Amino acid sequence: MNTQMRSLHAIAFVAIAILLLLSSPASAGKSTKCVEQGNNTVDITGSDGGRCVAISDGTGVAHSTASGSGSYAEATVSHEGGNQGKANAVAKVGGTAVAGGDGGHATATSTGANSVSSAQSFSGTAKSVSSSGGDASTLTQANCKANSNATGSGSFAYAECAVAGAKTTAVATGGGQAEGTDSGATCTANGGTAVVTGNAHTCHAP
Repeated sequence: MNTQMRSLHAIAFVAIAILLLLSSPASAGKSTKCVEQGNNTVDITGSDGGRCVAISDGTGVAHSTASGSGSYAEATVSHEGGNQGKANAVAKVGGTAVAGGDGGHATATSTGANSVSSAQSFSGTAKSVSSSGGDASTLTQANCKANSNATGSGSFAYAECAVAGAKTTAVATGGGQAEGTDSGATCTANGGTAVVTGNAHTCHAP
């Protein structure tokens, strides 16, 4: 699968997860946990309204935890990237977290209403963290590391790597937008801050 197709795959992956969240029934409290390591799907809505989903093709373990009304955590594991995947998703206080370990290790954590965090890894390690309405997304397509962190409404952080040994980190706060890949980095403050660091490209705003 080439880079463009995997990027499209990542976008579709997040879109499907959000549609599942919007279609999920709300129920009336402690955190709800899902774990799956067989070729199966676990889907639980807790008494507090949080929903967790764990999906595995039997090659790895998927963990997801949701707490608080409107929270949605989904973890999916497959060996699409050719290796054993791991995925962990944690959503709190109305956040949405989606992790896909498709041959790599993916971790997504989201806290707060309108916060969205997605991490997908075909190899290497992908981590994303969002809070207070931020949107963080991470994609790894080789044995590399990518991290994204977005805090605050309107903040967007995207980190991607596709070269073995590479490392990319994108951090956005207060409405800033930070995007970093192996081919470039873009930072826009928008009244907040945006920082991209890595061994390929860097930027900082303001």
